[in-house]
Amino acid sequence: MDTQLILQNLSTWPAIPLAQASRFFRLPKELRILIYEFVFTSEPSLHYVQSPVWLPESSLNLIPLLTSRQFYQEAKLYAFQCTTHNLDRLLASCVSGLLRLQPDQRERIRHVALCTRPVDLYKILQPFRDHLDHIRSPPLALDSLTIILDMPLRGQAIPTSRVQEQNEVLLAVWYYKNVKRVIVANLFYREAMREYPGAPGLWDCLNEVGFERDEVRWRVELTNFHDYSWKPHEYLGFRRRPDHLNQQ
Repeated sequence: MDTQLILQNLSTWPAIPLAQASRFFRLPKELRILIYEFVFTSEPSLHYVQSPVWLPESSLNLIPLLTSRQFYQEAKLYAFQCTTHNLDRLLASCVSGLLRLQPDQRERIRHVALCTRPVDLYKILQPFRDHLDHIRSPPLALDSLTIILDMPLRGQAIPTSRVQEQNEVLLAVWYYKNVKRVIVANLFYREAMREYPGAPGLWDCLNEVGFERDEVRWRVELTNFHDYSWKPHEYLGFRRRPDHLNQQ
């Protein structure tokens, strides 16, 4: 069941008079709002899993909206605001689904998460780039963007390509407008990363002891971002920046 189907179902349900409704609706509205925020707040999974991995459908977090039409009418915007919306493999359908939502629902989307290979990050997020930059309608403003990287092969020496791709990921995410917080999970080989010493973020260890050498997983959270208004977009696509730009 997807989000659109949930919304269509609820729009056809008959309303129930308040007197016949659950005692839940006799609670003060301020208390009901706190309950809605608790029910719909969800964090994306950061488990140690092998690639390929995809997050569960966001609609699973919205199932409580099917409780009743009253519940739906009052809680729907809190659901969109608190739920982490997980992007799936069908990115084109994600963009089209975004356009099908009501304007007030789109405006309440605050948390997005996705799983990807480091090298695919730019391609995956590019359809949303103009929406985050407010170049294309509908504009998006996120409180958090969580990027869960796939897992490298275990038991091998430090792969140069993985380290380079992680460096490019950290470089790229510094340049996202209208995103308050970017979280990148499943970073490996931290000491080998070129961008690590200067990465302006908070680093956390996801597993205290690595199963083998260099298998300690890291998570970095960034809340400070560069203004890239002067920076051509093509330099964010895993391409090396020209030397004259590096000197600015």
